[in-house]
Parts: sequence; C-alpha cells; structure tokens
Amino acid sequence: MANHWLDKSAYPFIANYFDINGQKLHYIDEGKGETILFVHGTPSWSFDYRNAIKKLKENYRCVAIDHIGFGLSDKPEEYDYSTQNHSKTLEKFVLEKRLDNITLVVHDFGGPIGLNFAIQHPEKIKRLVVLNS
Repeated sequence: MANHWLDKSAYPFIANYFDINGQKLHYIDEGKGETILFVHGTPSWSFDYRNAIKKLKENYRCVAIDHIGFGLSDKPEEYDYSTQNHSKTLEKFVLEKRLDNITLVVHDFGGPIGLNFAIQHPEKIKRLVVLNS
C-alpha cells in the first residue's frame, strides 16, 4: 500500500498487514525481546507510540496495531467499528501471532479494547500500562 503522505522520518517502521474479516489490519513489529503490545484509542493510530517504539525496540519487541478504520489499516464504509469487535480482532491477531508474556499498553478506547482481551486471556499478560483510559 502506498502512503506517500507518510513522513518516514517520523514513522520509520516496516508496514505489515494481517488479513482479518476481509480487511487488512496494519501493524508494526519492531525489535527483539519481551513483547510490548501497543493498543491505540480513537480517533488515533499507532503513530501515537512512534517515539516510545523508536527507543524501546532496542530492548523489546514492539508490536502496534492500527484498528480497522484507523491509521494505515483498511477503512471500509460498512464495518462493525464497536469496541467489542475491535477487541475480537485484537484477540484473533494476538492468538494467531502467538504473542505471549505481553506488556499491554492501552490508551483511551484502547483501554476497553485491550483490557477486554486481557480479561479473556490473563495467561498472555505480564504487565498492564494504562494511559488516559
């Protein structure tokens, strides 16, 4: 996907896509080590976490998704944009990618989306970081 408007110096990450519900969910996966999973709120995207990821990727695996409808993910006109559906999408993503021992970072509506996942799968979560949620 071409995103000519994107300033690569501000957001210098490799774009990855996860096919789900007939849509392409954009995510970044940078660095090595224990996993930090960043879940943004609305109306936002993984760009919010860019500066933290630039520093943390030296010691951690930093994974940040863009919910369907946000950031570099597909933006279909007809879609269930509820927090419940975003949480189900997050769950499918984490389980398929086999993420474990996660430090879950949530912001804004990323709170209900990510914390619902954490309640359903506490064995996957090592730490929680809640920002303005």
